Amino acid sequence: AFFGWKQGSDTLSRQRTVCTRLLARWHNLLAAGAVDMWARNVKEGLRLRRVAAKVVKMWEHGGLSSAWARWVEMAGESRRLRRVAEKVVAMWEHGNVAGAWARWAEMAGESSRLQQAGRKVLLRWIQASLGTAMSRWV
Repeated sequence: AFFGWKQGSDTLSRQRTVCTRLLARWHNLLAAGAVDMWARNVKEGLRLRRVAAKVVKMWEHGGLSSAWARWVEMAGESRRLRRVAEKVVAMWEHGNVAGAWARWAEMAGESSRLQQAGRKVLLRWIQASLGTAMSRWV
């Protein structure tokens, strides 16, 4: 009887151990599946961040390059307009100087003192315009 009880007890103990191991294995498999799913989700999240960062950089670069091209175009146009305006102002100045000189010569008539003063003023005007041109050239 004791031998039968011991054998039954050993069998029950072995069955409990097997069942405990089996339950632990199932539990670990379920936990491993959850951890595996979490790891895949983390990897996918990181991949999506990298892709989103690339897309944002492409958008920024695209916007920046078009803005840069527009700025270069506007700067060139601004320089061209400045050159045109400088030419127009120079023509007006020369026209005014020539007109003023002609009017003064008319008014001065034969007076050598006024003619001498006029030459001096005209030379100063010419030197001033040459000085400006020289400073722009240098």
